[in-house]
Amino acid sequence: MLTRDGYQFFETKIPGGRYLYCPHPLIADAANFLSLITTLAQEEGAWFVRVEPYVGSAPIATNGAVSVKPTLALQPGHTLEVPLADNESMLAAMHQKTRYNIRQAEKAGVSIRFDQSEEAVTALLGLLEQTSERANIRLHPSTYYPTMLRELGGAVGESGRLRVEVALAEYHGQPVAGALLAWWGTTCIYLHGGSNYEQRSLMAPHLLHWTAMQRARDAGCATYDMGGVAPEDEPNHAWAGISRFKRGFGGQTISYPSAVDVVLRPFAYQTYTLGRTLRRIVG
Repeated sequence: MLTRDGYQFFETKIPGGRYLYCPHPLIADAANFLSLITTLAQEEGAWFVRVEPYVGSAPIATNGAVSVKPTLALQPGHTLEVPLADNESMLAAMHQKTRYNIRQAEKAGVSIRFDQSEEAVTALLGLLEQTSERANIRLHPSTYYPTMLRELGGAVGESGRLRVEVALAEYHGQPVAGALLAWWGTTCIYLHGGSNYEQRSLMAPHLLHWTAMQRARDAGCATYDMGGVAPEDEPNHAWAGISRFKRGFGGQTISYPSAVDVVLRPFAYQTYTLGRTLRRIVG
């Protein structure tokens, strides 16, 4: 990972070369940003830089030195942000069924704990694998999650530092739902989650997120980011079910600007995109 002027770049190797990936930069001055990433890409020998701008960013335009091409985003194009307030206000903003399910989980005796231990990561990974098999969701390699906790663990809410932790919902001492949460500034972000389908009647994920929201608010956060959701006008989207669950907590959908590739080596880029298209066709 590289950091320049507060922006983060991740190097990705591709056949014959490499590109840099910049996730969700808030671009105030497009010309200065373009100059920065052009210089960085030349220093690193990158064919192009993939940029997924944050909401409110200035648009990046083609100039004489580079071209800007629309591309597929690596991150979800839409997210759901829930404003954190007092309990009464947050509950009032929720769907009636969501409030009911939270109460059901409390009555059933589901408990929530937040942890950064190896044991907690192992429990979360087990739940993620169950959900992956059930819903045909691709997971990161199993080493990804403990590495995140090892590198980004520590006191949450620390100013200027990204932190992650595991939230576990337990029933009679056994994990039945879990989530990986990231803390950055005044936002707590739901990154990954899973649950035990056989214990779905406990409604544990509802209580897990409700408890996490209260914890985030009490730690000084203003927003709970529920992560990727389907567009509201696409009822048949693959994420429609999980999006209904998330929207039950209230909040508003945030749409990110389109992803772009800033291309420095046009011929190499054309070869890369052609190969990527062929791989998708072949499967």
